[in-house]
Amino acid sequence: MNEQLSAYKIKQGRRIYDIYNIVNSFSYALVTGNTITLYALLLKANTTEVGLLTAFMYLSFFAIPIGKLMVRRFSIMQTFGLTWLLRTASLLPILAIPLLVTLGHERYALYCLLLAVGFFNFFRGVGMIANNPVIRILAPGKDRSSYIVRISLTNNLAALLATVLLAWLLRLDASVHTYNFTSIIGILLGFIGSLLLFKIPEPQSAKPRHQAAPAASVPQHQLARQEAASDQRFAFFNHVR
Repeated sequence: MNEQLSAYKIKQGRRIYDIYNIVNSFSYALVTGNTITLYALLLKANTTEVGLLTAFMYLSFFAIPIGKLMVRRFSIMQTFGLTWLLRTASLLPILAIPLLVTLGHERYALYCLLLAVGFFNFFRGVGMIANNPVIRILAPGKDRSSYIVRISLTNNLAALLATVLLAWLLRLDASVHTYNFTSIIGILLGFIGSLLLFKIPEPQSAKPRHQAAPAASVPQHQLARQEAASDQRFAFFNHVR
């Protein structure tokens, strides 16, 4: 991916990506990690089920090959946006938990939580493949390291604010309804963040061969396999939110 965006498009893309990182990290803190573990414990999850929630995080890495297949069909930002939309949509079953608890079906409520977290991490893994290419598109110069540090600080600050909000709400009322309220906020912000990804500009070289001009005399399927094997855009960060 040697082609670069113009300075104007890089500036525009960074502005959108900065907003995305704030929204996405705030959302992520409300619907994953310790938040989900506490929710599961409230639903009387046993140690095996809590361990399963933790193990689902590693499911992401097994889904990465599917992301490699997707970038042959879709552009980098399309892959990122589509998988993040599916990732957020997979959390929708969580919203049925208060109703199930009210009806006395706490086990089914817990199963909804497990199912949602499993699919969330699966689609997260598929989309992780697009993370590093976005950084390379928006920071093609010498300021890449400082830009990554800035993104990291932004993510951590947004996550901290979300955690403080959650702690304050739980102090007021540590009930299913509080977790449901924070889940609604997290899901809504997740959809907003996912849609922002589609607005980030990308060069033609970030698009698959059927969307960009194919190289002469080289079969398209062979180009795709060569890209999948050697292109650096399939590198990824271990801490993608």
